[in-house]
Amino acid sequence: MNGRNFLAYLKTLKRKFGRTLLFLDRSNAHRSKEVERWLRTNREAVKVKWLPIARPELNPVEECWNLLKDKLVANRLHPAFEEMKHAVAKRVRTKRFKLNMIKYLC
Repeated sequence: MNGRNFLAYLKTLKRKFGRTLLFLDRSNAHRSKEVERWLRTNREAVKVKWLPIARPELNPVEECWNLLKDKLVANRLHPAFEEMKHAVAKRVRTKRFKLNMIKYLC
């Protein structure tokens, strides 16, 4: 993931959904100059709420990964990246996440 890829994703979100509210962490891809410029010029359509720095427990993606990683990567060897990617995708498709989203987003 880099700024260019994330910018393409933002444009797709805007085109598909119009007005959007995003909760973002402060990764380099989210804070690139291209992305910041685009967010400023599209602030009416795409609103951003930034997650606090150094608080991964507030990020629902981190919580999903915590629920997955022990089953997928702990004490396991995936001979190739594609095999690990397939295992992650399969688990994400079949796992029911019981996250309290209000806890994370408010």
